[in-house]
Amino acid sequence: MAEANLDTDERPAKRLRPNYSDTITVYVGEDEQKFSVHEALICAKSPFFKAACGLNWQEGQQRVVRLCGRQAAPFLIYVCWVYTDKLDKVLMRKRVDANKVCKTGPPAEHPCILAYAKTWVLANYLHDNVFANLIIDGLRGKFEARPEAMVVVNPTLDYIWEHTVPDSGLRQLCIDHLMRTAPKSISPQLGRSP
Repeated sequence: MAEANLDTDERPAKRLRPNYSDTITVYVGEDEQKFSVHEALICAKSPFFKAACGLNWQEGQQRVVRLCGRQAAPFLIYVCWVYTDKLDKVLMRKRVDANKVCKTGPPAEHPCILAYAKTWVLANYLHDNVFANLIIDGLRGKFEARPEAMVVVNPTLDYIWEHTVPDSGLRQLCIDHLMRTAPKSISPQLGRSP
C-alpha cells in the first residue's frame, strides 16, 4: 500500500462551493414587503426561484423577484425553512392572519389551519414539494392529535378550493379530516367541493 506524501506542493482539488454572499431581494404582496435571501439557498429549495434567478429573466439580471399575489407571513415561514430545513411552528402560530379566520358562532376554527393552508399554497406556487409535504405532515399531525378541536370552517375551505387543484394534497387532507370528524348523517355530502 502506498503511503501519502505530505511533502508535496500539489494543492488539493478545489471543491465547488456555493457563494453564500450573493443575495437577492424578494418583494412580497401588494405592499411589497422586502426580504433579502441568499440566492444559492433559495434556488436550491425552489425551482421557481432557480428559474427566476436565471440570467434569461429580468429578475435574474436585476436580482429582484416580486411575488405580488402572495402574502408576507407565509413567505417569512418559507424563508425560515430555506435557512433551517424545519417548519417553524412557533412562527406559524405567531403569523396567523387572525382577521381572516371565522370566529363567530360555533364551531370556531383553530387559527393555525388557515396559516398552514396559506403556507402550503405558497410552497406549491414556488414548486417546493419537500416543504409542501412537510406542511401536510404537520397539519395531519394536528388533525390526528386533536381531531375534535381541529375544525375547518367554510372561509378556510373556500380559500383552499380557490387556490388549489382538485387532486392537491391539501384538499385531500381536508376532505379526509372532514370525513373522519363529521357526523355520520352528513359525511356522504362532504365529498363534494364547498
